[in-house]
Amino acid sequence: MKFKIKSQLLLTNIKKMIKIAPVNPINEIYKNIKVEVEDNKISFYSLNEKTFLKFFLVAKKDNLEIYQSGNFLINLKILYDILNKLNDEWLLFEIKINALIISNFDKDNNFVFKLNTLEIKNFPDISFNKDNQPIALANSIVEEVNNQINFVINTNNSSNILRGINFSFSKSNLLTTGTDRVSMAQKTIPIQNELIEQDITIPIFLLNDIGKVTSDLNQDYLFYLNNDQSLVIENDNFLFKGRLIDGQYPKIQNVITQYLESENKEIIEINNLKTFLNTIDLAVVLAKKELVPLVQLIFDKKNNKIEILCISNNNSFGEVHEQFNNVTFLNQEKNQEKFTIVFNYNLLTYALKTFSKCKKVKLNIVASYNYHTIITSDEDLSLSQLVLPIINNYN
Repeated sequence: MKFKIKSQLLLTNIKKMIKIAPVNPINEIYKNIKVEVEDNKISFYSLNEKTFLKFFLVAKKDNLEIYQSGNFLINLKILYDILNKLNDEWLLFEIKINALIISNFDKDNNFVFKLNTLEIKNFPDISFNKDNQPIALANSIVEEVNNQINFVINTNNSSNILRGINFSFSKSNLLTTGTDRVSMAQKTIPIQNELIEQDITIPIFLLNDIGKVTSDLNQDYLFYLNNDQSLVIENDNFLFKGRLIDGQYPKIQNVITQYLESENKEIIEINNLKTFLNTIDLAVVLAKKELVPLVQLIFDKKNNKIEILCISNNNSFGEVHEQFNNVTFLNQEKNQEKFTIVFNYNLLTYALKTFSKCKKVKLNIVASYNYHTIITSDEDLSLSQLVLPIINNYN
C-alpha cells in the first residue's frame, strides 16, 4: 500500500471525522480509522456507538496520487495529532512490515513517522448500501430542521420512538415533527418526491452527528431508505449510516392544526421578538441556574402590555419585574382583559429562538385545550412550536 497526499486535504476531512469520535469509548475499536486504498480513490471509515461514517477522496494529481492499493487500521487521534502539526505539504504513506510509514519530501525539514498498524479484521465490515432511489433535501433544509426541531427531543425519553425526529414524506411536502410530550415542534417543507410516501423516525444522535460533520458543506443531502431499515445519508464526499427507530410514531401531526382552528383562543402578536426575548432574559436573570426556572407572563389587554416576572423557590433572590409594551392583542373583544400564564423559561425561550429570522411572532393561546400555546409567525409559515404552560390563571 502506497500513496502520496497533500496534508491539508487529509487534515480537513479528518477534522470532520474526529468531531463525532467518542471521548471515552466503551469499545477500543471506536478509537480507530480504517483506510482502504483502491486504484483511483481512498476511503476512510470510522464509527461511534450509533453512527457509521465514511468519506472518500478521488485521486487527482494536484492533491492525491495512488501507487499501490491496500488497507490498514490505525488510531484516529494519533493520525489527527500528526497532521495537525504539519504545514501544507506532500506526505507519503506506505506500509512496511506491519507498520505505517508517514514521511515528507522536504530535504531541509525531513521527518519520518513509524506507526504500528492494528488488526484490521477487528474493525466491522460496513456496507453503505443504497437499495432505493434517494430523496434529495437541500443543505439548508436539514440545517433548519436540526436548529428548529432538535431542542424538544429528550434522548432519555422512556419511549424510544420519541428520541428522534419524524420525517413524513409525501409527493409535495416533508413534514418534520419532534416532541417530548411537553413541547412539540413541527416544520413543513415543500419538496418534489417522485418516490412512494414514506414515514420514518431518524434518531436525534444521527442528525446531530451529521450536523457536526457537514456544517460547512453546501451540497444537497441524499437520503437512501434501505430495505433493512437502515438509512444512508450522503453529502458531498461523506456518507453516514444508522438505523431508523422502529415503531409507530404517535399520531400527533394534526394536533397543532386542530389547536389553531379553535375559536376559543387569544392571539397575541409580539411585534419585536428580539426585544421580547431580551426582556424575558432580564426577568429571569436571577433564576437561570435553577433546575426548572419559571417565568410568569401577565397579559394585560386593557393596557396593551405583557408583564414578566421571575418565579423562584430561592428566598435569597429578589423580585425581578419587567414589562413589554410592543405587543398587539388581535382579538380584543374576546375573553378576559387580564390573565396570567406560567411557562418553563427554557422551553418557552428555546421555542421562540427558533423564529430568530422573524421580527414578529404570534402567541396563539388556546383556552379550550388547557391554554396550550402555539407560536407561529406570518414571516415563516412552515414552522410551528407548541409549548405547554405550567400554571394558568385564565378566568
